[in-house]
Amino acid sequence: MKMSEKNISFAIQGMHCASCAAKIEKTFKTNAQVSNISVNFASSRALVESTLTFEEIKKIIQDLGYQAYSLQEKNTQDQDLEARKNEILIALSCSFVVFLISMVFHIETLWGFTVQALLSSIVLFYPGRYFFISAWKNLKKLSTNMDTLIALGSGSAYGYSFMALFQDEPLYFETASLIISFVLVGNYLERKSKQKSNEALNQLIQMTPQVGRVIKGKEEQVVPISEIHVGDHLLIKPGEHIPLDGKVVEGISSIDESTMTGESLPSEKKEGDYVYAATINKSGALHIEVTKKNTETLFAKLIELVDRAQSSKGRYQRLADVVSSYFVPAICVLSVLTFVGWFLNDDVSLALKYAIAVLVIACPCALGLATPIAVVTAVGQAARRGILFKNAEVLNLLSKTKVLFFDKTGTITRAHPVVHQVVPLSKKFTVKDILKLASAGEKKSEHPLSIAVVERAKALSLEIDSALHFKNFEGKGISFQVASRSLLVGNEVFMKENNIPLENSQRTLEEFKNFAFTTVFVSIDGVLEGVLLISDEIRENVRETIQKLKQLSIHPMMVTGDNPQTAKAVAAIIGVEDTFANLKPDEKLEKIKEYQRRGHVTAMVGDGVNDAPALATSDVGIAVEGGSHIALESADVTLLKGDFSRIVSVFEIARKSVRIMKQNLFWAFFYNVVAIPFAALGYLHPVLAAAAMSASSLTVVFNALRLRKS
Repeated sequence: MKMSEKNISFAIQGMHCASCAAKIEKTFKTNAQVSNISVNFASSRALVESTLTFEEIKKIIQDLGYQAYSLQEKNTQDQDLEARKNEILIALSCSFVVFLISMVFHIETLWGFTVQALLSSIVLFYPGRYFFISAWKNLKKLSTNMDTLIALGSGSAYGYSFMALFQDEPLYFETASLIISFVLVGNYLERKSKQKSNEALNQLIQMTPQVGRVIKGKEEQVVPISEIHVGDHLLIKPGEHIPLDGKVVEGISSIDESTMTGESLPSEKKEGDYVYAATINKSGALHIEVTKKNTETLFAKLIELVDRAQSSKGRYQRLADVVSSYFVPAICVLSVLTFVGWFLNDDVSLALKYAIAVLVIACPCALGLATPIAVVTAVGQAARRGILFKNAEVLNLLSKTKVLFFDKTGTITRAHPVVHQVVPLSKKFTVKDILKLASAGEKKSEHPLSIAVVERAKALSLEIDSALHFKNFEGKGISFQVASRSLLVGNEVFMKENNIPLENSQRTLEEFKNFAFTTVFVSIDGVLEGVLLISDEIRENVRETIQKLKQLSIHPMMVTGDNPQTAKAVAAIIGVEDTFANLKPDEKLEKIKEYQRRGHVTAMVGDGVNDAPALATSDVGIAVEGGSHIALESADVTLLKGDFSRIVSVFEIARKSVRIMKQNLFWAFFYNVVAIPFAALGYLHPVLAAAAMSASSLTVVFNALRLRKS
């Protein structure tokens, strides 16, 4: 995306089928200021990457016959939907009277015909006006959509009935009015159901704080979050939402972070800890320093990711879009052929009746909704659990994944290691000597193992000297000088690359080989003088999660830069049979590529920072304990803080959503393949055709909503 471009996400009102979405996309793609656009019929939303302003976008949308709203304007759309309900009641009441006069009591008098004409006119040109307005706007642009079929079908029945009044032919006023009524009811139920699929995102949007209490000197001032800047200090009272991301500068409290992570237990926060927008301060008052403006908070990023994932298109939706783009014109042609065929073999009345049936039985809505409604529901349901999918295609890839790689440190373990033991290998240096020298270099590194070494030295009140000529060797270790001594601190591979003999450490390694210790070697002046044994707590539920993944026919493997003894010990604890140790970052990447070359769809679970290359290389990258913008950008799936077992939910949601997509596509295609010829051959009344068309759309929507129970 170009520097001057921006992502604009908004809601669209007035789309009645996938053809509407396709028309909007086509219009924007011809605009030189737009680099990308995705319109989702199921969620009634669009995501545009362009240099256009939202006001300019709204104008283009309006010219096409639709309305654009910001995602925050949900109430406006709800009010429109409720207004439509009143119009539907009018349509049903009028249509019912017309039906009674014509089909039940068979009142064939002038006043009976007059009442039918009057009431059907009310139905078509008041509640049903949207179909004709939309069809006319499309006609002016030489385009068609579902409204074209409804307008042609009901309009033909209505127009023919007026002509038939003077020719003693059958009237179809009840057909015209009931078609409009049934379609209006179907559209209303469809929109209400689609709202349920969008609940997750709508709830997130509504949770976005609007104001914050800024501390200015000794005064407090409540201001909109758009006017709060990075560096401002805020007061958060108990029970209040935290308006922006920030760092605690004063106070102790527990924070409810369930809005972002799905984790029900509050998290304790104290001075120096970070807090995030939209979370709730449960107990004590907090003073925080703002670190992110309102458009850059983690919560804003979460909303953006959910919205983008719901708006994206997978391969199944692209297939449906292609079919839908040709669907309406093809149905119009087929309707004309049906009319001609019946006209040549019978009379104009039957020919018109069955031609109308073909128009209204056809349902591009079901095709257009089949996959996006499943994506919207699945992504929303996952977001409730603190699982973020980057796009729709990820669901398809996850459903095919059979090989799953796990990083160890920060993924299987909590990435908060502690030095369990320091083992001197000669009498020249004591435990404190080795710790003091090693920590001089380790304090310049931010690796979790380095932090553990420094913390242990500080716990023993050791004075840590400054290191000179410090160099970091990614995935292997560090080199530096301190107190006129040259040190190498790192793993076995690092020692061997620097020709440091390891024979005098074998006894120590053998003694602790069955323990899940990470071994860090310390070489002083070219001689191995010590071994640091570092332990890292394994996350809860890891073993249970591994077993459940196996039950899903997913083969788990562990790839780590740690030594083989530690890797095997951890693997034995968690139940992983295949482990690859002593791997540098590029070697992890190659291991994944090896399995991809064998034809496997692969997924990689890592911390989203150190494992970024492997996450990017795998077909699906899954970042655990995300909570950072790096994790959100690196991975295809991000698990916000919480239970490790959610990895199982990732695959379950993906598989169920893809299964429902396939079911929806099957029934949408099956319905049209069977129903359209059925209508063309004269076996279906237009009124029943209208009811069946609405029912087909509702079927795929309700089927997708089963994902809410996942």
